Amino acid sequence: MVADHGITALWLTAGPFHLMADTNAACFTGLRRMLTGGDVVSTAAAERVLGLEAGVAVTGTSISTGPTSVSTVT
Repeated sequence: MVADHGITALWLTAGPFHLMADTNAACFTGLRRMLTGGDVVSTAAAERVLGLEAGVAVTGTSISTGPTSVSTVT
């Protein structure tokens, strides 16, 4: 989905990131940057996304403390 729409950067809180990385990590193919945070981010989930292709960066954010903060900041 990401590649189909030309998305190169995505910001998700930890919960949706884990869900997508655990059930369909390939949906992140094509990203150059994945921002996630707001809660503890699983190393295993981050490694699944990092393993998709060279060049993708997974960055933990401290300003996304949850869905409300994300919707306020964006």
